[in-house]
Amino acid sequence: MKRSVLSTLRKGYHEALRRATAALPQRWRFALMRRMVQCDPTPDPRLQLKLAETQEELEACFRILHDSYVAAGFMQPDPSGLRVTPYHALPTTTTLCAKWDGRVVGTISIIREGVFGFPLQSVFDLTPLRAVGGNITEVSSLAVDPSFRKTGGQVLFPLMKFMREYAKFYFDTRHLVIAVNPNRIEMYEALLCFERLNASEVDRYDFANGAPAVGATLDLATADERTRALYAGAPPRRNLYEYLYVDTLANIQQPTRPLHTTNDPVLTPGLMDHFFNQRTQVFAGLDDRKRLLLRSI
Repeated sequence: MKRSVLSTLRKGYHEALRRATAALPQRWRFALMRRMVQCDPTPDPRLQLKLAETQEELEACFRILHDSYVAAGFMQPDPSGLRVTPYHALPTTTTLCAKWDGRVVGTISIIREGVFGFPLQSVFDLTPLRAVGGNITEVSSLAVDPSFRKTGGQVLFPLMKFMREYAKFYFDTRHLVIAVNPNRIEMYEALLCFERLNASEVDRYDFANGAPAVGATLDLATADERTRALYAGAPPRRNLYEYLYVDTLANIQQPTRPLHTTNDPVLTPGLMDHFFNQRTQVFAGLDDRKRLLLRSI
């Protein structure tokens, strides 16, 4: 009962704070958000960031993602307790995980263009990015265990750093794209220099249970210089430029593979059957076209 009351009070406080800051000019709001950054260039050694490779790691990632999306209203509860999408079956999708003392506490997926395209291209136009050139990668399925959401960026920022490094150096990405709830877009704009794909938001995004969404992009060819200017003079624990682009985290375990390859497929036939046929009914729900595309890989 006490925990429920505290949770209600905390939510009320954050909602009041959000409404108060929303009244400020955007420049002030963004500056305030950057002043609240807490990043640790030497994270606790109990934190490990790696590709989700085993059945246990993938299951934990999909469970955290399910619970986070259900709580946010981005999906209906699934009997499996997991959020698994057709994109997770593709070799062009990589799921990253953050582990604390061996337990998965955070996850994010990055989707390189494959036979299904991108989730967000159903509602956002990527033609301007394609005209610029360079590979596009969608960042999706971000979730952090509730017990680590109150610790600032203890898990979130390391995951973001790992995602950026992996996307650029292992996925050969130039453009990151995201589709996020309107309430969360300013975090990406203020802290990470994302720019909106369209001026207006989409009222209904089916990939997130019909929730509204805003599309945004980050050009990795210019992001470092823009971020450097944004955080010039910031102290180390608030300097996301140094953290994301300069610092080296021993906690990050990058994949070992030939440099000429750009994918890290981890799904064996057994894992595919387990997650997409046994634990969930993802494959059963595919239309004929997607079944053929999947078989063509």
